[in-house]
Amino acid sequence: MKKTIISLVALCSIGLCCLAGCDSGSGSTEGSPTEGSSSGSGFAISNKDELQEEWHINDSTRQIEFTCDDEEFNVSALISSGDLTVESSDTDVVGVSGTYLYPLGEGTSTITAKYGEEKDSVDITVEAAPALPYELGKEYYLAEDVSGITYYFTGNQVSDYTYEGEMKTSLSTAVKVTLSEAEGDDAYYMTYTKDSTTYYVCIIEVDGYQDLQLVTTPTPIYYYASNDAWVNAQATYYLGWHSTYHCLFASSISGINTYQHAYLLDPNDATEYTPTLATPVTSVSSGTSYYLGIVLDNIQYYFNGSIKSNYYLDVTTDIGQAVAVTLTSVNDSNVASYDTGETSDGYTITFTKNSATQTFYAYYNGTNYTCIFGTSVPSTGGGYTDVTTTFVWNSTINGLQVTLNSTVCTLGLQSTSTYQEIALVYGSNPIVAQLYAVE
Repeated sequence: MKKTIISLVALCSIGLCCLAGCDSGSGSTEGSPTEGSSSGSGFAISNKDELQEEWHINDSTRQIEFTCDDEEFNVSALISSGDLTVESSDTDVVGVSGTYLYPLGEGTSTITAKYGEEKDSVDITVEAAPALPYELGKEYYLAEDVSGITYYFTGNQVSDYTYEGEMKTSLSTAVKVTLSEAEGDDAYYMTYTKDSTTYYVCIIEVDGYQDLQLVTTPTPIYYYASNDAWVNAQATYYLGWHSTYHCLFASSISGINTYQHAYLLDPNDATEYTPTLATPVTSVSSGTSYYLGIVLDNIQYYFNGSIKSNYYLDVTTDIGQAVAVTLTSVNDSNVASYDTGETSDGYTITFTKNSATQTFYAYYNGTNYTCIFGTSVPSTGGGYTDVTTTFVWNSTINGLQVTLNSTVCTLGLQSTSTYQEIALVYGSNPIVAQLYAVE
């Protein structure tokens, strides 16, 4: 697939290396894929063997690496200044962005790296893309595997946003998509029908951003053979997983080897997740340890002792990674029991991870209500207008609540949220985080 790759890549500094045993000469090895520079700083391409391994159109990007004796040899800085360049003799075969190489078309291209007066080269061959492993016109589920659980596309966009696709574990809510050929190499229409309307799944630019879109106008999506993934026309974004919003999302191609991506699944191979839900406690006692958890989309999550995105309590589906929290009674005359309206003892919430004991604290900063944890409670200075470590057990909802800025907040999720993490929420109908016995 011949495509223009537009990629902003964060380049890492390469450590200092020494190249020994060089022959004397001009310092240029242009045209030779095996010999590096022979004088000066010892500059050379250090990973030629890996770069010359079998490579197909649409395979993953590769990064060229160097060895050099110069103490100030810093790849990122030199690429930015133009003192280090990487060029392809045929950009229709191999594209270059910084030190990253992209397989674009069949053929052989000479990649030449230049550093001052020194240079080194390697010949790289790109072979044809593998055949599409899916049948045109056949129905498939659009699926993603996350933490050992398979999610299926429902055909809906998430209600809070217009650029994310809803994913559920239930097959009863899933739609089936089909592929048909579109104009262009590796271009296909991915369609499904819902409520008598045919929609096209695609990644297109909207308001300057590449977004997942479900449109009624024929719009192609492109097959990325290397990772069995689906990308936009420039191969810069793919159908990935938004871990915070818990849904299908247009993700940067730079993360395709690290994060989840959507794939097509034969209905005969599809299985529905069978949850194992814990039974929450209905009363609490001081000095007792519990697991703090939440159920979302029929999946059990447990607090894992980490913070996510600075203000969410991160969770896991693996109880082996869960941490136990301990409730300790504190006498606070300002604490009200929200189910009786009477003054009640509150509780501090603590846990130990990596030998450090941490305390939950809730705060209001004039805009947001947040619950995080730390080894010490922040003062009300520095933007905090209200902060407390005292939580109250509400037996009506079987959950923990706190009052900030005269507002009752609950540990849980708003019912319209697509987050799976635990947060401090207020308003009606929250999804309540509950406590579970530690066995």
